[in-house]
Amino acid sequence: MDDGRVFDLILLGYRNDIARARTLEYLDQLPLALGPAQVDRGAELPQRLFTALDRERAQRLRAALEACGAQVALAQVSVADEEPSVGVPLVELPAVRAHAPRPFIILLVVALGAAAYLWRAGEPMLRQPPLPPRAEPLTAHSSNPGQPEAAPDYPEAVQPLQAAPEVNERADVLRTRGIAQLREGDYPAAATALERALQLAPKDPNALLALAEVYLKQDKRPQALDLLHRAKEAGVRSPELDKRMQQLSREVDAEWDFLQTESAHFRVSFADTQDGRAVRLVLATLEDAYFTVGSKFEDYPDDRTPVVLYTQQDFHNITQTPGWAGAAFDGRIKLPVRGLQADDTQLPRVVRHEYAHSLITQLSNGRAPVWLNEGLAVWAEETDEGEREAWAQQKIAGQELFTLEQMSTTFVHLQTTRAEVAYAQSYLAVRALIDIYGARKIPALLGSLAHSRNMGEAFAATYPGDLASFEERWLRQLTG
Repeated sequence: MDDGRVFDLILLGYRNDIARARTLEYLDQLPLALGPAQVDRGAELPQRLFTALDRERAQRLRAALEACGAQVALAQVSVADEEPSVGVPLVELPAVRAHAPRPFIILLVVALGAAAYLWRAGEPMLRQPPLPPRAEPLTAHSSNPGQPEAAPDYPEAVQPLQAAPEVNERADVLRTRGIAQLREGDYPAAATALERALQLAPKDPNALLALAEVYLKQDKRPQALDLLHRAKEAGVRSPELDKRMQQLSREVDAEWDFLQTESAHFRVSFADTQDGRAVRLVLATLEDAYFTVGSKFEDYPDDRTPVVLYTQQDFHNITQTPGWAGAAFDGRIKLPVRGLQADDTQLPRVVRHEYAHSLITQLSNGRAPVWLNEGLAVWAEETDEGEREAWAQQKIAGQELFTLEQMSTTFVHLQTTRAEVAYAQSYLAVRALIDIYGARKIPALLGSLAHSRNMGEAFAATYPGDLASFEERWLRQLTG
């Protein structure tokens, strides 16, 4: 019930440029009776947007603007029996777009030390057009000031704390639990714990970075971007953070008006100017890949895999991929759509390759080294076993070869010829594993990686012998 108090609503600022655009767009669409039809974009902030609002209307407008990413405040100015200067009648507020970021309610700040998650902020996995080199992988970078610290293993580090009810509302415990759940791939549970941690400690940089990573895993990109801005405001300084924010800003800005459609196993986002026939063709090809690639990895996820379709120009502008890349994977499959035809022989290969990256990332918890990730993705393209071997042997002929260690990180900075060698070698390494030990061991290897500290440990847990001995024999065969 209204208590008679009235308020002014003051615009203090914006979280970022995208939030500014959304806020102004929202204010511009308000009915004339609701408030400012035009905001003075050149005026210095703070700027008083509304005056003499009743409590209910003031709170609703504040919530709507905060959902757009605006920073606003309410100031009590008078009581209801005073004559308002600009009243706001009871007209229904327009809805804020569902994917606008929603800031968390600030309850109190608790500054506590803790362990946190090694935040993976790397290059996307790339695909080159017809004929490899193939996709470029997501890589993990060393810890730096823009990334949380490593967290103890879950559940060992967290379950003892859960036994005591009084610790469940401590920000440090919630943060550590959420980060451990993130490492285990339990994203809904991680989101719940980290969101509560940030209610208790809104400026905790490790919790902000970890929850941003959870939201990226859940394809909540605007919300993730908002959290990264908050982490920077909280004092995080890192080139990796800046790079991730720039990438997300490009994506969120480009996809603001994208449409979505779904099939049984995929969710595809695309511009409303895209050819509907091409979208349907991509969806059908993705569904085919779900079964053909899934049979190789013995995995058929229940969740829908996110896919984004860009124009050719937008694809390179947004992903910042080299000119030879014809698709990419960075948690979402990204495809440039240009005049696709039903008889396009390359589309099934590209789609199978990118979908394989999605499965590999899930099964290995993002820990597969680049050579394994890329080699398996090329293997996943094959209709007949070994059909890419002739291509791979031709690409490495007369070339200086890489070691597995040299192929453990991104290929994105390699020149085209060297990238082709790296992709070909990656495939041949996977081909050797399959020829020696069988394809049925591949899911076991990826599962071992998900729970191992490194590739050598995962190899020893899956195959007889050790990785170094395998590599020595394999390189000797390639050069013999």
